[in-house]
Amino acid sequence: MSVLETSLIAEARRGLKYIQEVLAGEYDELAERYAEAEQVPLQQARRFLMTARLNAFLPLDNLAGDPDSGLSVNARKQMQEYSRKAYALAAL
Repeated sequence: MSVLETSLIAEARRGLKYIQEVLAGEYDELAERYAEAEQVPLQQARRFLMTARLNAFLPLDNLAGDPDSGLSVNARKQMQEYSRKAYALAAL
């Protein structure tokens, strides 16, 4: 696996971990500050944090879904798996 593939997979893994941490309440202080500043409910602030991270998955999804991306099949599968899990968690 190339250095680029390893880096992209690591980024997808970090994105999934971030979403798991948001759901576990590890970013509640940040969400509370955002909710207060924007005058929105806390749940909406948490959703904003997750959405921001999900948007980072879009380029990874595009690469993983493109057979002409130059990435190995294994790397594309791993990236797709992390992405799928992140979207599923965020939908809860």
